[in-house]
Amino acid sequence: MYSLSFFEKAKAESLAQKHCSGCHLFPKAETLEKETWGYVLGYMGLYLGIEDTTTLKHDAGFIVQWQNRRNLLKMLKEIPAKPAMKPEEWNLIRKYYIIFAAEKLHYNTPRQPELETEFQLTRLNLKINDPAITLLDHDQKNLYVGTAWEPRLMVWPIDLYNAPNEPQEVIRLPTPPVYLQQINKQLMVTLLGDLLGNRPLEFPASLGEIKNQKFVLIKDKLPRTAMALRYLQDWLIPGFGVGRQGNLQLLHEDGSNSILSEDEGFVSAHVMNLNDDEQPDILALVANSRESLRAYLAGAKTFQEIFLQRFDASCGFTRMKVADLNADGVPEVVLTAGDNPDAGPYNPPKPCHGVYVYTLHKKPSLSVKLAYFEPFHGALDTAIVDLNDDGRMDLVTSTFYPDISRAEPYCLLIMRQQNELQFSSTVISGQYRFSVLKELTQNGDANVLLSATQLPLVQKIEGENKTQNYKTSGLWLLQRR
Repeated sequence: MYSLSFFEKAKAESLAQKHCSGCHLFPKAETLEKETWGYVLGYMGLYLGIEDTTTLKHDAGFIVQWQNRRNLLKMLKEIPAKPAMKPEEWNLIRKYYIIFAAEKLHYNTPRQPELETEFQLTRLNLKINDPAITLLDHDQKNLYVGTAWEPRLMVWPIDLYNAPNEPQEVIRLPTPPVYLQQINKQLMVTLLGDLLGNRPLEFPASLGEIKNQKFVLIKDKLPRTAMALRYLQDWLIPGFGVGRQGNLQLLHEDGSNSILSEDEGFVSAHVMNLNDDEQPDILALVANSRESLRAYLAGAKTFQEIFLQRFDASCGFTRMKVADLNADGVPEVVLTAGDNPDAGPYNPPKPCHGVYVYTLHKKPSLSVKLAYFEPFHGALDTAIVDLNDDGRMDLVTSTFYPDISRAEPYCLLIMRQQNELQFSSTVISGQYRFSVLKELTQNGDANVLLSATQLPLVQKIEGENKTQNYKTSGLWLLQRR
């Protein structure tokens, strides 16, 4: 049993503030469970040059994941040759987090976890022999589907009710596609790089275009990213990165770049005017223990960085969508939080997981205000769509870490807007892990396209490891019954 005196606790907090905050937001001990902190301390120590597995409790799952993390950081040369602190100082930090961690975190289910009765999931008869789909997009004529294990971009006609089983085009790619943008009828595609992030130097992220059914490289060796957005004549790259390799940058036409932030962990960005001047600004969502919503206001030569909202370091934000939800002419910001890699292999629930709706205010100064929060464990992606044709936008959110302690885990959360940014919620149960959602209108009806990913999921249930294999992959449609 660990214990700390008053002075030891104060010193431990000071050491943690110094060393932990040097890389990311200061993590509060009570935001993770004791067992989870055991794993986190093991791999955080690697960044300090400390290879200490005593807190892993000889758990095979923790140890394997720790070894994989160590091997990756060694390859990236991010483990210092000498420890950053004395053994007794590390021991104080370790004791502090284990002692003051939560015994068990409790999280709320959706406010009204009633089963959805109006909409249902229908599997589409499209031949996709790949367990992981990383991209869904469409224009007025075509549906685009990107796959990961065999990186390809497949094209079907947009009329899904009459679409053939086989794609009409298949374009092979170097790495998985994650984002499409059409510019002057030219299809631009962002590639993720190595799917699992284990070989980022060998397979980096890149940007290219599709010409004559082939991928033509524009820029490679980008930080691991989920999108590349057009910003005037430049490209905006929100780099999540691997290890400490990410940043937020503008890629210029001449091949040079401007770094707007050296921080890694950028997962989403949106180009918009935030201060009513004549220049486009940037709204960005940052994860990877730097959990924050930031604005970058364009000046004459530089950008001003503003932190609009900071969150607990362990929240795991995943997506940001910007849309006018209530038809008042002012866009809202929708965030999803549900990523769980810091928790090791077992994915315990966290109270901060869910869907956040923020209002955006430009006066007296730029700010955001939380209008609504809906708890949802493992929330990954959100589609914004008017399900009942009332002029108010509704939200459909998937989970990548379903709570498999339930006999019927929730796989989708549907939030219908009732009044001004207030929602009623229903859920759909099923053995699915939907990774990408895309709004789609077919025959005048608002639908949502979803990609199911075939990957195993492990959670600890009442002291035992429970594994749920999600064997169903492919494309699904959320449509009215």
